[in-house]
Amino acid sequence: MTKNEIDIEGFKIHISSLKEENLIPEYFRAPLIAQWEITRACNLRCVFCYNNSGKKHPNELTYEQKINVAKQIIDEKIYRLCISGGEPILDESFWDLAKIFKNGNVLCNTITNGWEVNSETAPLYTKYFSSIQISLDSSNEKIHDKLRGRRGSWRRAVNACKLIVENKGHLMVSTVVTPFNIGEVSELIDLSYKLGAANHRLDEAMLLGRAAKNKDSVALTKKQYVDLSNIVKEKKKQYEKSRFFIDLLPKTKYSYIAASAKIPPLLMYISPTGTCAIDSDMPFSGGSLKEKTLKEIWDVLKTSHKNKEFIRQSLKVKTKKDFTKLDEIPYLKGELHDQ
Repeated sequence: MTKNEIDIEGFKIHISSLKEENLIPEYFRAPLIAQWEITRACNLRCVFCYNNSGKKHPNELTYEQKINVAKQIIDEKIYRLCISGGEPILDESFWDLAKIFKNGNVLCNTITNGWEVNSETAPLYTKYFSSIQISLDSSNEKIHDKLRGRRGSWRRAVNACKLIVENKGHLMVSTVVTPFNIGEVSELIDLSYKLGAANHRLDEAMLLGRAAKNKDSVALTKKQYVDLSNIVKEKKKQYEKSRFFIDLLPKTKYSYIAASAKIPPLLMYISPTGTCAIDSDMPFSGGSLKEKTLKEIWDVLKTSHKNKEFIRQSLKVKTKKDFTKLDEIPYLKGELHDQ
């Protein structure tokens, strides 16, 4: 990915081309994409969890409030939505939200650790979601379970992958690469292909939240990242004639955050408590859906690319290890956008 390119939930956007062709407006009427973490509850305790998920936050939006937010997302014609957590299926609103977005023609995907994907839920996942991302961090059961903090999580994730494919769903496998599992990334990609994944996305840990606490054990060295890049190049060549796509997300955090001073915002992040922000990782919000409408909050966020404080903070984060340079490391002591 070049310095003039950003990647937002899989959409690659070339900033220079947009500018040259006068395709960038002063601001966008509504977000193009939204990421909604509907709960902090999670049944795993991953060592690199960026938002420190585990227990449900006491101030999360109520069921009724979440349904109302979903209707606002449809009314504002947000094109693409990612439902995540925590582990989103643990929230009582999960399936009702999925139905609402399906009926409202919102292109919706979700992220899961696979623990609750079974013969009953798999058909529902593939019915309501355009893509299902399942976290799989090793071809070795013991390594995956250690990273994910719960015995049996590897078997559940592998079985979940099989069930999604059997039910004709679009499966994306995601992996956080650490010193624990870098030695068998090649075997893991092969396993992902055998399981029927359409995509395999690899990334290094972002050093915030639980990953910041465990940075000495989860962060890759420069040499390890180079080794990882070479492995991915070899595997891409191996599978270039298949319809199996392998992506290594860039080492730099030159994405939506770093583009903050170059283009008007396209994305809205919604926390479990209803706080809305430009990005889940940055300490800058536009207000709470408990107090304002989605449109009212977007009217604040849509010009954040001109906000001096947001730009000052965002320009500090050039790589995924730079969150330690912020005034306060996000999710380290508490919830960044949960009030």
